[in-house]
Amino acid sequence: MRKLLLGALIITSSLFFSTKSLAAGAETAISDLSVSAQLQTDGSADVKETLTLASPSTLNWTIYTNYRNLSVQADGATAKATKQNTGGTTVLTSDQTAQVWVINFQATNILIRHNDRDQFYFKLFENTGRQIYNISSSFALPGTVGSNDLSGNAYAIDGVLDNTTSKPTNNSLLFTSSFASNQSIYTLSASWPNSVLNLNWLTDFRLSLLNLNLIPWMVVGLILPLIALFVLWDLIRKHRRNERPVKTILREPSSYLPPILVGVLVNKKVHPNEIVSLIVDLCQRGYLVIVKKNDNYTLSLRKAPDDNLQNWEKEILLQLFPETKKLSDKQAKTMGNDILFSPTVRDAFDKIYSVVTQMKFFTENPHITRIKYKLFGLAFYFIGAIGLIWVAVAGLPAYLLFPFIALLVVAYFIIKLSPKLVKYSLVGFAKREEWLSFRNSLTSNERFGVNESQNHVFEKILPYAIALNCTEQWAKRFDSASITMARPDWLITYEDSSALDLTKELTDFTGKISESLTSLRGPMVS
Repeated sequence: MRKLLLGALIITSSLFFSTKSLAAGAETAISDLSVSAQLQTDGSADVKETLTLASPSTLNWTIYTNYRNLSVQADGATAKATKQNTGGTTVLTSDQTAQVWVINFQATNILIRHNDRDQFYFKLFENTGRQIYNISSSFALPGTVGSNDLSGNAYAIDGVLDNTTSKPTNNSLLFTSSFASNQSIYTLSASWPNSVLNLNWLTDFRLSLLNLNLIPWMVVGLILPLIALFVLWDLIRKHRRNERPVKTILREPSSYLPPILVGVLVNKKVHPNEIVSLIVDLCQRGYLVIVKKNDNYTLSLRKAPDDNLQNWEKEILLQLFPETKKLSDKQAKTMGNDILFSPTVRDAFDKIYSVVTQMKFFTENPHITRIKYKLFGLAFYFIGAIGLIWVAVAGLPAYLLFPFIALLVVAYFIIKLSPKLVKYSLVGFAKREEWLSFRNSLTSNERFGVNESQNHVFEKILPYAIALNCTEQWAKRFDSASITMARPDWLITYEDSSALDLTKELTDFTGKISESLTSLRGPMVS
């Protein structure tokens, strides 16, 4: 008897819980689902989804598109819903109970352009976990189209029955289905000529990018960073080779070059120091004179340019002293485009690059080399920027951002390294090391005595010390000279000075002129 009662109790409990489970399943079922999508002229769509449940229940619904202006209503009253974004979808949930839920939003990524037609794709639901009855969906264009221009379909997978599509008007479609199982996927689509919508340039650009094949872009996104990395590696390798330290000491170079050419050979570019070395060199050769009165320096023309000057030297000299025949360090700051950066002077400094190239020190004009690599860097930079915009605007997977970001980073380093890059020939590389060895001699700790102080050694080598960026170290070698240094005839001052005073005067002058030139941001000193 006890066994009989126990069995009856188990059967009764099973029936109770089965009935309750069925009731719960009936509560989550959707007896009617109505959706309307009204396309706007900007390419977005105003969407309204109405869920009528078999009995009052909480909300649990997924939106499969980007959206804005979302609002939720429960039985005609505004309701608060929680939004959880997962994998490009948004799950809406609410603890409030209602029988009719209305979801309004503006979908923003529902258009695709293929050839000459625009297409509308809208996933309505997928694996909802509940049965859905009486599905009714409509789509409408903002303008009129021909009777045969608008076409569409409702794509149903797994358990959707009685799927039909009709055209109430030329610019609208109606999709209906009688039933969808709890694991169904339901997607709406429509197609029309791309001339129907007058989209803004941003949306039109995004659709054009989406029309591109993804595979070539992925290949470009992976191969281009590798190419850019190879170019960067080549740049770094050449830069390290060019900057290899030289430890040998050479008392005299095998042959003397104009100081400005030595500066370009060693420093690869015409910097302010190279210009100052040219000015001091012209003083040494009798074309200019420096006059110091109190703390002011004046640079004056000593004799007119003649045939002993090269053409580019003559052009610079004539531009520096067209009429006034004098130029103070203060006036250098106001020269601007009128003098140092005039077309004639720019052309003269361009010729310096040509001269060192013709002397076989470089395999090609260093200015051209820098431009080539900078253009490489800029090309990679803009491709990377366009790729980032394409991924962002087209809504492609985020992992495609990484190769384009890598391309931008590599492009930045290419652009940063390009000003320091030149292509030395074997002769040029050997000559550069020779002059760097001579620089080591100029910067040694050995002090000069009376003979060197009186034999104009300091000022003879000064233009090279300036070009080699070791003026102060060169001057320190004369600090111990105890008698007055023989003053160069191109430096006029009204003060008696020791060797130390004279070196300070010359280094002070060259420093001021160099500072003035540095403040001028022109094409050959930037």
